[in-house]
Amino acid sequence: AILPAGATVLCPQARHARPELAEGLRAGGLIASTVVCYSNVPPPRPDATALAAARTADAVYFAAPSAADRLYAWLPELVDLPWIAIGPTTAAAVSSRHGHAPVAVAQTPRLADVAAALHAAVAPLGDRP
Repeated sequence: AILPAGATVLCPQARHARPELAEGLRAGGLIASTVVCYSNVPPPRPDATALAAARTADAVYFAAPSAADRLYAWLPELVDLPWIAIGPTTAAAVSSRHGHAPVAVAQTPRLADVAAALHAAVAPLGDRP
């Protein structure tokens, strides 16, 4: 059912959430309230074994711009690897922050679309000598 104009919608979100969802709901005549219910904080630096394994990657998949920021801070040499984004918002943010476009972007965050984007991006890597 579609909510009638004036209906109240609660939007639980992260401390650094973008405002577009609540703004869009308000523009559509709803009363949108936001509440911060979690904060995205950096984890500790991965151990040497995990970092060594990461250095063997042929491509990188990002589901959030903060993941790219953290990975590139830990392993700046990976910034030139081909990368895949979960969607256009992540693609635009990572591109603008780190200087190059993704090789593929999932059409939606659905698993099938993410898998299709990953496959399309890494399939050509199998042709390398």
